[in-house]
Amino acid sequence: MKKFIPFSIITLILISFSCRTISNAQSANFENSTKHFSVIDAYYTTWVGGQPGIKGITIKIYLDNPTITLDTLYFRNRKIALEQDKIDPKHPFISSVTLSKSPNFILDNDPKKEYGNPAPEITNTIPFQLNENEAVISYSYKNIEFFKKIMLKKLQITD
Repeated sequence: MKKFIPFSIITLILISFSCRTISNAQSANFENSTKHFSVIDAYYTTWVGGQPGIKGITIKIYLDNPTITLDTLYFRNRKIALEQDKIDPKHPFISSVTLSKSPNFILDNDPKKEYGNPAPEITNTIPFQLNENEAVISYSYKNIEFFKKIMLKKLQITD
């Protein structure tokens, strides 16, 4: 019994340090990402398609370091792949997301007539808690994955 107590204390200490090391590594990947590049501009635009109920979001991110390649964008509970635009001379990272077509709901003063409407899908598929205009971008630098939190501006397109 006397040998068991020191062994259990050492085990608890080791578990404590290993958990702290993992959480520190994840936060370090957030904190150290600021030294690799800066975001010059980041914005999104909303669009409406040619068919009723079709709409989406286009996102563009401009960086000051051309050697960095962004991989993924986490925005509004979505994980979105980013690609570099080779046509634009500033080579922004771009993604366009089509939002699902909204289902036809029956709306009536009589709730019995609304029976059968599909329930809304509420999913949180990303590991970050973000506000509406916040996003997290992921990228690799020297084979280590980093994350950077950014703000996206909403760009209004006028005719």
